[in-house]
Amino acid sequence: MSVTKTPSEASTSIYQKHARQQVRRATAPNPHAVRLTHSIPKQTQHSTPLNQPISRAQQGSVLVEVLVAAIIFGVALFALTSFQANVYRAHAITGQQDIALELAQSQMQTFRNYTALTATAGQFAYADIVNNTTPTTSTAAGAAYSMSWTVTDATSPTRKTVRITVTWNDSTGATNTVNVDSVIASIDPKLTGQVSQTLP
Repeated sequence: MSVTKTPSEASTSIYQKHARQQVRRATAPNPHAVRLTHSIPKQTQHSTPLNQPISRAQQGSVLVEVLVAAIIFGVALFALTSFQANVYRAHAITGQQDIALELAQSQMQTFRNYTALTATAGQFAYADIVNNTTPTTSTAAGAAYSMSWTVTDATSPTRKTVRITVTWNDSTGATNTVNVDSVIASIDPKLTGQVSQTLP
């Protein structure tokens, strides 16, 4: 038995068939479409795991760094020690120079304090200011000082030019010298006393 469809039912059937075809086309994969993919790179591990042994190259690098640090420290320590030694030596020499200068000035003051012009028993006279043939020695601040002097006579007016020289060796064995020069005039000490008595 055949079923005769009305025009309205035939139109509806055609519409449904067309709709199903549209759905299949929409859901079917498109062979012309380009598929975009994005790969995320894995994070690079720079650190060495604790349970992984250190390679020989890394051990050698660490050893070189330690040696370089030790050399730098040694050089710095040597420079500091040398600097402190030089400062100590300079300080010691300065103190010894003060002692040598004091010895020379004390001897020069002894020459100036003569009590007579000519040689007199029991007194130090102007005539006694002469070259010394045997240097005098003394010890102070861990150093031995040798003192000598030269005397040059002159006239018009009568005077003596005296140079006192003090020498010593410091802790390094180097020889150091201090000189003190002065001119001592020939003035009778008696006249000096008379002049001082006439002053107001």
